[in-house]
Amino acid sequence: MSNAYLNAYMLVTGGSRGIGAALCHHFSALGMTVIATGRSKRSLLDMRSKARKPENIVVCAENCATDEGRHQIAEFMHEQCAGKLQYLIHNAGVLGTVDSAEKIKLNEFRESMAVNAEAPFFLTQALLKEMVPGARVLHVSTGAAHGGFHGWSLYCITKAAMLMVYK
Repeated sequence: MSNAYLNAYMLVTGGSRGIGAALCHHFSALGMTVIATGRSKRSLLDMRSKARKPENIVVCAENCATDEGRHQIAEFMHEQCAGKLQYLIHNAGVLGTVDSAEKIKLNEFRESMAVNAEAPFFLTQALLKEMVPGARVLHVSTGAAHGGFHGWSLYCITKAAMLMVYK
């Protein structure tokens, strides 16, 4: 049986739950090697234990929102796939503080920017040398990137920032 996914590598940020976990489960079941990142090793291992083919999921418990975390992920990816990364899916994200804009604190703004905008931008940059020609970079986004919602200013700002990177 021919399967284009059998020797393929995918990295999914925020892979421990929700959409990220579903992506990990789906593509690992097709035979792809999926590297799942997240901040909690326990949550990543729990996600992997629920997969149909857990042997195809490799976990990397690092925080993609920090320089050190991105550096560790890049080193881990070099060890795992050494220039064979075909798919990078930026799924990690935070909603952040839901409140009126005048109540948002600087540290809350910075945390949201770090996870939702800085992490995908600089992690992609760090992984370029691990990607095959024609590799795909995908970003899980939201309608909030296209318009405002009352109280969701942080989320809308950070998701709109990443949308502009892809345009």
